[in-house]
Amino acid sequence: MPPTPPAGSFGLAIVVMLGFTDSISVTMRTAIVQFSTPDNLIGRASSVRNLSAGVADNVGQIEVGMMAALLGAGNAMVMGRIIAVFFIIALWRFVRNIVRYQYRPNVVEAATSKP
Repeated sequence: MPPTPPAGSFGLAIVVMLGFTDSISVTMRTAIVQFSTPDNLIGRASSVRNLSAGVADNVGQIEVGMMAALLGAGNAMVMGRIIAVFFIIALWRFVRNIVRYQYRPNVVEAATSKP
């Protein structure tokens, strides 16, 4: 096997870093669902989260394939990044509850406790 060129090493490092940050993101989303859902609904909430994550991956692949067929692979990647940044900025600006989210265990316990 020939030695890896420096550009290949840089690309590999980027892919490793993206995988690492994705793992952290998945762990945080899972923890938010588990901590903020009442005990009697945790199975349903986890199932919906898992289903939406699985479906989103497949729908995203279809969208990327269609964009690549229309614009070319490189342009589809650039367009995807532009759209993603646009939606992140829009969420940050217009859905302030996401920005200010805080886990409050007493509120969850009060909602699930029986009188």
